[in-house]
Amino acid sequence: MVLQRMVQTLHTFLHLSILLFLLGLIAMTSGGDSLVVVAVTLYIALPLIMYVRYSLMPYFEPHSIYSTPFSGFLLSFRGLPRMGLSIFKAITCRGSFRKVFRNPDATPVDRSWLNLDYAIQEVEKLADCRSPILDIGAISWLLNSLGEDQEMEQFLAGIPGFYRSKRVEDPAQVLRALNNHKLPQAIVSFMDRSLSSDLISDSVGQRRIRVSLKAMAADSYLLRRTFYHALCSVDSAVFQCVDFVHLADRCTDDKDVDVCFFAKCIVAVAISRFEDYALMDDRWSGIVQRGLNWSQSRFAEHRGQQDSVRLRNLVQIARELGSAHLDYDDPSAQTIFRNTLNAARRLRIQNASEKIRCEFCELWNRLVCLMRDLHRDPVVRSNAMRVLSLTRAIYIPLHEGTESRCFAYSADADDDFNLISSPQRADFPLCTVKAPHPSRNATLECSEVVAFDDRKA
Repeated sequence: MVLQRMVQTLHTFLHLSILLFLLGLIAMTSGGDSLVVVAVTLYIALPLIMYVRYSLMPYFEPHSIYSTPFSGFLLSFRGLPRMGLSIFKAITCRGSFRKVFRNPDATPVDRSWLNLDYAIQEVEKLADCRSPILDIGAISWLLNSLGEDQEMEQFLAGIPGFYRSKRVEDPAQVLRALNNHKLPQAIVSFMDRSLSSDLISDSVGQRRIRVSLKAMAADSYLLRRTFYHALCSVDSAVFQCVDFVHLADRCTDDKDVDVCFFAKCIVAVAISRFEDYALMDDRWSGIVQRGLNWSQSRFAEHRGQQDSVRLRNLVQIARELGSAHLDYDDPSAQTIFRNTLNAARRLRIQNASEKIRCEFCELWNRLVCLMRDLHRDPVVRSNAMRVLSLTRAIYIPLHEGTESRCFAYSADADDDFNLISSPQRADFPLCTVKAPHPSRNATLECSEVVAFDDRKA
């Protein structure tokens, strides 16, 4: 305690010496040019005003972490009203002035806030109040102040414990605002840096990934929003992280519809990022096999055919997107459609197997008919329109030189556009090519496709 007071005294004298030096500078230049005097005064007055503000902050905000060595001196003026009241009582009550002025029950001026232990006790008292406003403000301030990845790792490591804490009422509601954008974006960026940085070891990177995944799994809303923000940047390194994709794979059957949908999109993007499926380990093989909805034997048959695997992946995720019941006016839904299908359509369809090409044309015909059916749910028709517009780049090369290639508008194959108000226009032709599509399902008439889809529904 004595050493602490000595250090505080040294700080006080240091600040006082700087203040006297600045005042002397003003006095020295006061007899010179008026412009110099004004400039020097402003140069000194502005920092001085900020210094006084931080000195008085503990007076107006007792739990503030900001103070100066003069804060204790200024805080002592809080005792002046009590001193005046004591004098008044001594005069009016004709009592003992010494007894009233030195009332043992009076609260002395508190300067104990100047030490760290007292500050910790005050923080714990505030935590006991269980104020959600205080909690979200403190956590938001803490998140914004994190400047190093090591600090971010420590912050994320504390999230599961925060959700299990009995000292916080409804932790999920406290973090709801942060879990919408700020925290998910921070988690995705943190994982991306941990995976792509050459400045940390593999063991440290893997540890940070595990910490991030545990933080995500602590709250279903945080998990959903993190999946969404990951899909907003499909070129991120997180899609090549088996732990992250494995978490998404486990969530493909989640009871939360949005989490399930985003998880399937993440698995599809991860499959499209692979360069050589023959070199995958057992964990990746299981993820890809489940994502393609193939038996083990069929996956082994096509495992060495990269474009066949990618086309099958495109067909599977296009089916999921076509049946997704999202708000078709929501910009986030358009982002998910565009980014997922843009990643999944990176393939050369000419190199894919005949059977999988037939699956693609069958899906194309079904989506065309769903888009033209005016009795369908507008969400379903909108989804079909988006999938068709984003898979035209695959359909056009496959049907080059055939009648099924003709479109009623002139546009590049990579164009993307919104739902057209008149789906009766032949913007998207049906695939009527019998070769090289030997499957009967690939040449179904429009009415047959709609009837088949009705039976599935």
